[in-house]
Amino acid sequence: TLISCGGPKPFDISNPTQRYITFGNGGGFTGAVTTHHLLEDGRIFREVNENETVEVGKIDGDLAKQQFNNYTLLNFQDVNINDPGNIYYFIKHSDFPEKRSITWGGNNTEVPSAISTFHLNLSKIVRSINENSKPYKSAQK
Repeated sequence: TLISCGGPKPFDISNPTQRYITFGNGGGFTGAVTTHHLLEDGRIFREVNENETVEVGKIDGDLAKQQFNNYTLLNFQDVNINDPGNIYYFIKHSDFPEKRSITWGGNNTEVPSAISTFHLNLSKIVRSINENSKPYKSAQK
């Protein structure tokens, strides 16, 4: 017998129930790719293989909302960079077509610092969750 708690549904990249921001990195010697998905409700999932994800934690809802607002306020939806290098980084938003993904790491395109800073901040949030194993709250209140 299965009992449902009525909590949030697991994240299914092939059938998402809410908006999300995807970010990560890949390449290097092993060619491994690390992909995370930040959902509007603050949950963060990591892809463990194609179309399979595990929840790594949750951040404060206000901090999650801030990340979605930053994406739009910084006009990332209008940026189209596809310049992967041996080691590369990427950011995508579920509201915008795949062609609007931002991928960088090569030497052919200058990447605005706002993009690399945004990616770095998202990565720090994930690291903080992994280190603290409790919800990450914004320092701004």
